[in-house]
Amino acid sequence: MDLTKKLLLFFLLFYFSFFYFHKINLIATDTGRHIKNGEVVLSDFKVLSSNYYSYTQPGYFFVNHHWGFGLISWVVWKTGGFGLLSFGFALLSILTFFLAFKESEKRASFAITFLISLFIFHLVTTRTEIRPENFSYLFFILLFLILNKFKDNKLSFTKSFFFLLIVQVLWSNTHLFFVLGPFLTFLFFIESAISKSKLKKEFLVLLTGSAFASLINPSFIYGFLEPLNIFREYGYMVAENQSVIFMQKRFGDFIYLQFEALFILGVLSFLPLLKKNFKDVFVNLILFAFFGLLAWKINRMVAFFGLIYLLIIPNNLFIFLKRYKWDSYLPKTSHLAGLLFSIVFFSLVSNSKYNPFIRGIGFGLENEAGGSAKFYLDNNLKGPIFNNYDIGSYLIYSLFPKERVFIDNRPEAYSPRFIQDVYVRSQEEEDVWNRVQKEYEFNVIYFYRRDITPWAQPFLIERVKDSNWIPVYVDNYTIILVKNSDINKEVIEKYKLPPDIFIVS
Repeated sequence: MDLTKKLLLFFLLFYFSFFYFHKINLIATDTGRHIKNGEVVLSDFKVLSSNYYSYTQPGYFFVNHHWGFGLISWVVWKTGGFGLLSFGFALLSILTFFLAFKESEKRASFAITFLISLFIFHLVTTRTEIRPENFSYLFFILLFLILNKFKDNKLSFTKSFFFLLIVQVLWSNTHLFFVLGPFLTFLFFIESAISKSKLKKEFLVLLTGSAFASLINPSFIYGFLEPLNIFREYGYMVAENQSVIFMQKRFGDFIYLQFEALFILGVLSFLPLLKKNFKDVFVNLILFAFFGLLAWKINRMVAFFGLIYLLIIPNNLFIFLKRYKWDSYLPKTSHLAGLLFSIVFFSLVSNSKYNPFIRGIGFGLENEAGGSAKFYLDNNLKGPIFNNYDIGSYLIYSLFPKERVFIDNRPEAYSPRFIQDVYVRSQEEEDVWNRVQKEYEFNVIYFYRRDITPWAQPFLIERVKDSNWIPVYVDNYTIILVKNSDINKEVIEKYKLPPDIFIVS
């Protein structure tokens, strides 16, 4: 790679990194719970399989498919705090993007790969929080590299089998998307069968090994089958599981229009290749269709689709250009790529999906991340706590085992009936609230103020108006109200907030 290409790739990765170099909003993310999960694994030598942190449904069974991510998170956090955790996660994401870029470049060209990168990296960066699924991105890319190297006789069967098993075992204990490992291996096996390759038997062995490796998890067969439950009814509308069309109508985000346009262009890129090159593009075609349609249905997959797009579409364009002998013009395209990149870099729009600086640059925690929990502990407040879905992970990290949560942001860890009939309806209907309040005897209401569900804000307005509840703490993210009773008399006298600071209607 010449100096110009190295500089262009460096600046692309440099710009890409700023989307991840931001501080952690611990209050509304899963990070705190993952750290606590890792702590439980190392202190109690057990992987949680029941609702350990909740006082409402403590015995409810769930498959803990991401316990390994919790262990990694705890080790990194224990070693270097939240600063190292956020920095390490950013490096993981940059490495994944880099590997995808390099693999694509080998099968296409630098110029085409670079151009496609400019159009898709905003899709990839729609998921920049610390999440276990980012290990799925890395593991998928690694398996794609292993299988392609074996297919091209650049990696022996023994080494391929060994590396595949290692990746798949790690994956099956890190994130739910591990099922994509056997799926990818199956596609390579089918391709070998279609093309009557001599490697067909070896790919079948790799597929069998991948499937058995997926069973090596604490839940065994239940863990292996858990991905089949991804579309089940939770009783709660999880935003990241909604369709692209739903999100576009609800929020009007331009990023979804970009996804739609790129999807259509990707489909068009396959059309000239299907007649003569079907065997060669079989795996790529199925991957594109699978991830594209999945992203349409579940918007959280848009980021994954972006990486798949980078792996596949540059190769399509390269084949097309070479067929018509236009590939001789490709070196000139790198200069155009540099120009386009400069335009993107220096013409940032204000939309948060396109501006990496809107959230600020840094590592560690946002300033107000620990304020409300410190207030709770310093004033020796006591539960039971009624909290909302979004803040559950933060409370687990900050208050457990002193306090357990009413609910947290794992819908799979609570029954749909509890979520819908108790959690949601208690915020929508006063008579249900009174009944649930009497049953659990809440002493504290602890909420994430930016909850945008239809029931959250009306509920908070009613509680602020309710003389039975006194607000004693508020910041940009959280609000704490205590029961108007003798047990809270001291904290009420000291910290009661005046009604005029709340704007209610």
